[in-house]
Amino acid sequence: ISVGQVLDAHGRSYFGMSQLMNLVQMMRNGECGGEDVVFFEDMFQPGIESLPYIMCQIPEEQGPTIYLRCLAQAVDPDDFVHVWGMSRWMSLYEQMCNEFATGILASNEEMVANMRIANWSAPIYNISRLAFINTTTLVKFYLIDNHISSMDPLFVPELQSMTKLTLERNELDALPNEDFKELYSLVELDVAENLFTSFPNLTQLGNTLEVLKLSKNRLNTIDPFLLKGFVKLRTLYLVECKLTTFPDFTHMQSQLNYLYLQNNEIGPRIDAACFEPIASIGSVYLQGNNLNEFPDFGAAKSSISRVYVSSNNISSINPAFLKAMTNLNNLIIRNNP
Repeated sequence: ISVGQVLDAHGRSYFGMSQLMNLVQMMRNGECGGEDVVFFEDMFQPGIESLPYIMCQIPEEQGPTIYLRCLAQAVDPDDFVHVWGMSRWMSLYEQMCNEFATGILASNEEMVANMRIANWSAPIYNISRLAFINTTTLVKFYLIDNHISSMDPLFVPELQSMTKLTLERNELDALPNEDFKELYSLVELDVAENLFTSFPNLTQLGNTLEVLKLSKNRLNTIDPFLLKGFVKLRTLYLVECKLTTFPDFTHMQSQLNYLYLQNNEIGPRIDAACFEPIASIGSVYLQGNNLNEFPDFGAAKSSISRVYVSSNNISSINPAFLKAMTNLNNLIIRNNP
């Protein structure tokens, strides 16, 4: 702590606002809505005023349920806000939270009494004797922008009901594959912007995983045998992974539909045989690579509907390739010679 009494004033504010920035973006994208519950461990969350501002202007059924945990705040006469002259504006902040929160979680009975005296009208729950969270019922788990460097294998079985796990922007360089067999409901895994230098072994998720996001990891190459067994994978993100060659999908068993390979170093050409194992592919994103030739999509010609090859070095296109692409409805090739 460089400035502050309980938490670093600058660090807490910056981190809190970055969390709200991500939450607002998820709400905009429809990833967080009326069926979701958002729990704030601390009622003081810089940027939280954006939630009522948004939720008052969207249909009620689109807004998530909001619970705030009150550890002290201005309603507690012993809180440090009274020492530093923050109590007046903090009490107004608390009233704002009280107006839109679905419920306030109190740390003990004394805090419940303080909230009642302050005339808080939101439902108040004393959770002093409850476990922090029941992970066995989690369906979506967002752990974005932390410093997670490993996953405790003993914790993984507790996530058996989870369908979506987001670990974007952490410090992971490996995953506990054997323990992932307990995640028999997982459909989407996001480990973008971590420290992976090779494609992680995720074979235990082969029967359930449909969306895998590995963008912005320094993978360079991918072991084709690690793609074996993904029988349901539909969407694969490998954006900005320093790849120099098109991934070898020889052992891929799924019906891959969306392949994102933007901003790599793939080139100068992609052989038609590369598309044999993914002949049902629908969309291929290859912007910002080192291609000199428009790809011959081989067996996938008749299935592809979207091709994006902007910002490469492509100078010509074989008309026969385009003629064979009978399902093509989106082709973007700008910023080429």
